[in-house]
Amino acid sequence: MTQESSIQPTATNTRNRFKLPEFVAACAQALDRSDGADTVIRLVTEAISDVEALTDGLPELTEDETLLHMCEKVTIFAIRLTPGLLYPPHNHFMPVVIGLYDGSETNFTYDEVGGMLLSTGKRELAAPSVHCLPRPAIHAVMNDGDDYSRALHVYCGDLANTKRNIWDLEKKEKMTFTEELYFKLSRDMKA
Repeated sequence: MTQESSIQPTATNTRNRFKLPEFVAACAQALDRSDGADTVIRLVTEAISDVEALTDGLPELTEDETLLHMCEKVTIFAIRLTPGLLYPPHNHFMPVVIGLYDGSETNFTYDEVGGMLLSTGKRELAAPSVHCLPRPAIHAVMNDGDDYSRALHVYCGDLANTKRNIWDLEKKEKMTFTEELYFKLSRDMKA
């Protein structure tokens, strides 16, 4: 997986219900193979194709980020984006597969050139869709809708133990990523 891609789920499979332990095991097993990220794309696409089964299999989402699983191979979050918030540019240093299953979001992409963060694009997504970011991607995300958006994020590695970066767009400053900074630098664009 070397570039961004988007896959639209096409079929609903109501015979199989989403079971988080099996999903986690399948993602971890997939990442043992050279085509692992492509398999994770397929697994996420299948998971979001039946929103009712997916939401029944997930814990209640009352926070913007709910950690579902973390190990050396894979980190999985359920993400609920607050309407109107622009979350700051950051990187992951690993591929991430994002399965948006409710609402919409806009991703802004950047390159770091000579110590400066330069905007390279904007991609608007509406559920259901699967969006893949490659290892070197730097992005910011915003929910332009009036309600929370919901997505399944599968990071192809141990996100908590990966040193990564976050950028303050106002100060044009690059810092070491922390959850505290991530929420502190988020800006309400509807205010």
